[in-house]
Amino acid sequence: MRTMGFALAALGLVAFAGSAAGLMLEMPLDQVTVSSNVIVRARVLSQQSYWVGEPRIIVTDVTLEAAEVWAGTLEPGRPFTVRVYGGRVDNIEMIQEHQPRFAIDEDVVLFLRKSEDRPPQNGIAALDGLLTLNHAEQGKYRVAGALVVGFKRDISSLATFRANVRRMTRDGR
Repeated sequence: MRTMGFALAALGLVAFAGSAAGLMLEMPLDQVTVSSNVIVRARVLSQQSYWVGEPRIIVTDVTLEAAEVWAGTLEPGRPFTVRVYGGRVDNIEMIQEHQPRFAIDEDVVLFLRKSEDRPPQNGIAALDGLLTLNHAEQGKYRVAGALVVGFKRDISSLATFRANVRRMTRDGR
């Protein structure tokens, strides 16, 4: 009986450890802000999904046009590309947990990191200069008129959000 109890406890611990591997820690906006190389309001122009790496996975390169640069060195009006994991190639779709989805003409605020500042993910080395979302889905906010909507559906005014982010980048926190 004692051995069975130990076995069940060990099995529960293994199950918990396996589920914990898929957890994402929520980061406060100030930490996402100060750890980003680029913060930009942009419009989605196009998306291209394709297979990469071994084992083979699908990634999507999202091309956007910068409307406002709140931090970093992007130029307003110029296109840039962000890579996210997951997407659809032919009739196969791969959904990567905690990776946001984009829609053509979507208005977004993105918190980005240059790929050379990140270790390879899923066995795929980063391309020099390619931008990735900082803290996955926490690095994307959708703009809806005068409002900004975060990954947890938290809503704030665009003007207040912009002012807070700019203050955080100035203050370094």
